[in-house]
Amino acid sequence: MGKTWLAMMIGNGIAEGVRIGEWPAGEAARPVLYVDGEMNLHDSISRAKALKIVSPGFRWLHHERYFEALQGTLNIAPPPIKRR
Repeated sequence: MGKTWLAMMIGNGIAEGVRIGEWPAGEAARPVLYVDGEMNLHDSISRAKALKIVSPGFRWLHHERYFEALQGTLNIAPPPIKRR
């Protein structure tokens, strides 16, 4: 429960170079690629707005947008090993 919120907060903190609660996010801002292969796009956008994610360093790869653009599924798993 709350995994997406936490992941988005961590990504935003790193992208902006700001603390995440009591934890530092590093010495400087770093680019972040947030990959979402589960939630629907509307909910992802709503959460990003609620968390005030506006950093240009926070980039999205969302499975719904990927499908719309390429008519494919977002699968980051390695290809299966072919057995002889």
